[in-house]
Amino acid sequence: MTSPAGMVRRAGSRLARTCRNRYERLYYRRFHPMRQKRWDLAPGGHLLGLGQDPARAIALYRRLFPDAAAATIRRAEAICDHVFDLLGSGPTRLSPAGPPYQPVDWHTDFKSRYTWDRAVFFREVRYGHIPGIDIRVPWELSRFQHLSTLGQAYALTADPKYAAEFANQIDDWLRSNPMGFGVNWACTMDVAIRAANWLTAAEYFRASGVLEPGFLNRLYSSVYAHGQFIYRHLEDDAPRANHYLANVVGLLFIAAYCPFFRESDRWFRFALGEVCREMTNQVYADGCHFEASTCYHRLVLELFFLATRLAATRERGSSHKNGRQAAEEVFGAEYVERLHRMFVAVLHLLKPDGRMPQIGDNDSGRFQVFGFHDVLDMRYLLALGAVFFEEPQLKVREFGCSEDVLWLFGTQGYAAWQAMEGRSVEALGSRSFPEAGWHVLRRGREYCLVSCGRNGPAGRGGHAHNDKLSIELASGGRDVVVDPGTYTYTADPDRRNRFRSTGYHNTVRVEEHEQNGPLNGDVFTLPDHVVIRRAQLAEGAGRACFEGRIEYAGIVHERTVSLEAEPGRWRIEDRVSCRRPIQPEASFHLSPRAISRDACILDKEDRSVLARLDVEGGRMSTRDYDYSPRYGVSTPAQCVSVRATHPTHVAAITTVFCTPRGERA
Repeated sequence: MTSPAGMVRRAGSRLARTCRNRYERLYYRRFHPMRQKRWDLAPGGHLLGLGQDPARAIALYRRLFPDAAAATIRRAEAICDHVFDLLGSGPTRLSPAGPPYQPVDWHTDFKSRYTWDRAVFFREVRYGHIPGIDIRVPWELSRFQHLSTLGQAYALTADPKYAAEFANQIDDWLRSNPMGFGVNWACTMDVAIRAANWLTAAEYFRASGVLEPGFLNRLYSSVYAHGQFIYRHLEDDAPRANHYLANVVGLLFIAAYCPFFRESDRWFRFALGEVCREMTNQVYADGCHFEASTCYHRLVLELFFLATRLAATRERGSSHKNGRQAAEEVFGAEYVERLHRMFVAVLHLLKPDGRMPQIGDNDSGRFQVFGFHDVLDMRYLLALGAVFFEEPQLKVREFGCSEDVLWLFGTQGYAAWQAMEGRSVEALGSRSFPEAGWHVLRRGREYCLVSCGRNGPAGRGGHAHNDKLSIELASGGRDVVVDPGTYTYTADPDRRNRFRSTGYHNTVRVEEHEQNGPLNGDVFTLPDHVVIRRAQLAEGAGRACFEGRIEYAGIVHERTVSLEAEPGRWRIEDRVSCRRPIQPEASFHLSPRAISRDACILDKEDRSVLARLDVEGGRMSTRDYDYSPRYGVSTPAQCVSVRATHPTHVAAITTVFCTPRGERA
């Protein structure tokens, strides 16, 4: 029973929130629109690296990446037609056909056609209460990551229509989204990402003078309002995670690009200190982000890296030998070393084809987009890290250079990348990231990642899955066993929970027991109920071996994953014990490009044998499942299950994947 004092405290808290909301609503409705300013538009910090001779950089870009250049222009044309493909929507037109310019619907989940009222105060915007409605769709559109495509198309063609579309879309958004009202002010993270993308995309146009002064004044007036909003509405509830980092990085971008704002110096110093603090708070000493998700590692690395480069450029200019030296003077050596370790983690986590295994949530989230890559293709990060740190060990020759390097570092960046010797992907060895609980076994083009770590900060596990002792396995450089992904968040709680359940991972399920308890309630909470007794990787005598032991719900699961000396031979041994009789089942979700036929796993297209299966201690069967390579998208695939033959207190299952070379079915 709640005490009288507790009831009084809660009543006082409700009253305080009510008063605050009424004050903010009045301010944003009545007084904020009257605060018009004119800005002395002095140049600020710049992120792009086209340099003093952009024509030379563009010519090199066209020569090196002709297909990317053509694709950029096609995408820019679609953006001018207001055709967007976001979060699995497929190409969708969001306005009537023009010309003249037709307004975009910024408040609608255009996948479900549900529209939020643009007059609702931002604190009162509701979401997740109607099945099938996804607030991430309008949020994603209003992050404006597509504006860089318009800027790049302008740099490639000098066609002023791309500049006109850039200005028209921002003016359209400003008319439709008064500050503090509507769905696009409901999340400070998205406010921050939007402001940063406006400022960076404007760089493509500013040097030519194609943007008229009146528009620039409106743009920077709104950017100033964005900065005020971010500073007043930081998502700093414990534990601070990627949302808070995006808040302070967005504020740093505003301060660096807009030194003419009265608060810019204060905002910059505050944001700089918070970015440094969050590096220590959010990134383990092994270089992995603490939210138990490989794709969130990418998002956070983009935030840290781009903030670091912008701030170092603003504070120290380009007089230093390399980016690392400049960054160390601004952020300190410890910060920069941990940033470097984040790139090293990417180097070892990427599969031989350059794709990232899906551990934890994959919501396709990005900060800024300079090159177009499949969501799980993260080779571009290594190219950026190699150039920034002048680090040949981050250059993987088979992965090649990325178009992102030219946009961010120009011709000098590409020359630096070319000068590095680099390494082969086949030279990478096994590696453990003990704090994250990610363990990589590899030799040549054989690869397996085992996940056996904590669920994230403060035991909440906002983006973690029930994936302890789960694997992703590639053999001969081709995917065999993959993680099913994420698919959705609040739009479909049942499907959300299915994709993060134990049975939807490549581990052992014991009847209906979830590793971390029932999946219900908050779809962004997953407590740490699993006790990890052992998780270690060892190599020797031509063999790499991982051993893990976990306990939950009275169940003990021990798994050994071995890459044998014989090429292409993986041995997975599971031992499960419990005081009550159980009938455990090991699941192996196959790549959507693979199918199971008896004891063979075949490539769907050419019918070559990806692997042969040899099973002891269980019956093998095949079922269908949904594979999600990116948010909002799923495709049918097959799962091979190995189930213990009968209920017992102790069950042992051995599964061997052996890859024949060149064999066809």
